Amino acid sequence: MVKFRVAWWFKHHSKGLAGIGGVLRNCDGKVLCMFSCYIGIQDPNSTELVVLCVFTPSFVNRNIEISSDSRMAISWINGEGVGSINHVDLIYDIRSSLEHFGGKVVYSPRVSNQFADRLAKLGSKMLGDFAEFGESR
Repeated sequence: MVKFRVAWWFKHHSKGLAGIGGVLRNCDGKVLCMFSCYIGIQDPNSTELVVLCVFTPSFVNRNIEISSDSRMAISWINGEGVGSINHVDLIYDIRSSLEHFGGKVVYSPRVSNQFADRLAKLGSKMLGDFAEFGESR
């Protein structure tokens, strides 16, 4: 199983500048990939869904567990509502991708998701996008 931790960061007092970040690890905890990027002006719920929607389809045909610290986004993805009308398409795209390859989204407290959280904070600072890939073994 591959575990993917995602996070978002929304800068308060800065007109909603948002960044996303994530860390992909194999079953032994080895980092396979990490990323950070700026996604513009977003509200927190949209930001969480964007990070899940953009990166979930990248792992088709893999058994993947995605960890997020947003209970609300996870509940929407797992079928407990659809958020606002603005979120419907994103939520259904994520559900479809997860169903296609047997993935799941689980809650992970922010304290256990600090690496991804720091990457998301970096993205919100508009310093440029970042991605690094490790060995696939």
